[in-house]
Amino acid sequence: MYTVLIVEDEILEREVLDEMISRSYPEISEIYSVNNGIDALRAAQNKNPDIVLIDINIPGIGGLALLEELQKNDFQGKCIITTAYDSFNYAKEAIRYGAIGYLLKPIMDDELRECMCKACAMIDSQRESVLSKTDLSTKIRSICSYSQRYLVRDILAGMPQEHAMTCVY
Repeated sequence: MYTVLIVEDEILEREVLDEMISRSYPEISEIYSVNNGIDALRAAQNKNPDIVLIDINIPGIGGLALLEELQKNDFQGKCIITTAYDSFNYAKEAIRYGAIGYLLKPIMDDELRECMCKACAMIDSQRESVLSKTDLSTKIRSICSYSQRYLVRDILAGMPQEHAMTCVY
């Protein structure tokens, strides 16, 4: 399951995005919406959404400045820019600050689907990596605990440390 934050100051645009996502992505468990960059920063910190759709031209903190702030705060969610501006400079800045997509309004279903699928795949990969690291860490602790028990037993039995550490059980 994933959560989404929509950052859009135009009510109609926000409702359309919400409807498109709700209709097409049953794996999205929560959709949050805000209408400015300042509320978006708070929502990102409090809700920690997996995916953030950010309009470039929003009040408070603009979309690109919001992306930069999220990056500075080590935000782990995936950000997608939504905009009416077909500007290479905006797209370049968005990518520089970690956006994984740049969608021009009006947003087409297939373009949104492509970005959402990319975001979900990246999130799944991150989650698998975290699970693998956690599993590996657990196994290492278990092996260390097991090894320490036998090492202590051998030392208490008077076996030299060099021999105790090389024995295979």
